Order: sequence, then structure tokens, then C-alpha cells
Amino acid sequence: MPITYDDAWDPGTDKHSSVKGVYCDGERLGRVRLWQEEEPSEATGEWFTVERWEKGLYVPQAGMHTDFHEALQRIITYGTAQ
Repeated sequence: MPITYDDAWDPGTDKHSSVKGVYCDGERLGRVRLWQEEEPSEATGEWFTVERWEKGLYVPQAGMHTDFHEALQRIITYGTAQ
């Protein structure tokens, strides 16, 4: 059951975010959204959120992640548990 995700970040619905789709055996599990501050006040100025694919819609999940792989793991855990 190979987990894959898009190579490139696609532009989000606003100027502060980009997204990468996440798949298991070619089936969509969800996506990770990268958020970037316009004027970073912290060291990185970026964070990640998770949107799960449910019934044909992306559903945002509570919580922010400091690392892409941490957010990716949340989608994988949810998606493979169903």
C-alpha cells in the first residue's frame, strides 16, 4: 500500500497557502496545506494543516503542524485506518 504525494506545491485558494495531494494506491486521502506568513515574525513563518478527503470534499482538520511529514503522517494514519 504505497503512500505518494504530489512533487510540487500547487497554489492554494489564497496568496498565503499552497497544497500537495496525498494518495494511497492511487486513491486520494487528502492534502497537506502549507501556510506562509506575509511578513514572518517567527524563525520560519510557515506551518502545515491537514485536509482529509471525505465524500468528495476536502475537510479541514483541527491542528497545525510544524513539519510536512508530521502533517503527512496524520493523513496516512487516518486514511489507512478506515
